[in-house]
Amino acid sequence: MSTVLVTGGAGYIGSHACKRLSVEGFEPVVFDNLEHGYREFVKWGDLVVGDLQDKQLLEDTI
Repeated sequence: MSTVLVTGGAGYIGSHACKRLSVEGFEPVVFDNLEHGYREFVKWGDLVVGDLQDKQLLEDTI
C-alpha cells in the first residue's frame, strides 16, 4: 500500500479526496492546520496538525 500526503485533507474537498484515495488502495496522511478544516472530517488516514511553513514538522511527516 502506498502512502500519500494530502495537504488540506481536513476540509470538505480534501476529505473526499482522502476517501477516494483510501478506496483506491492508498493510505492518506492528512497534513492540515485546521484553520478551515475539521478534525471530524479526517476519517480515512492519519492526521498531522501543522502548518506547511513548519519545515521541520513537514520533514518529520514525510
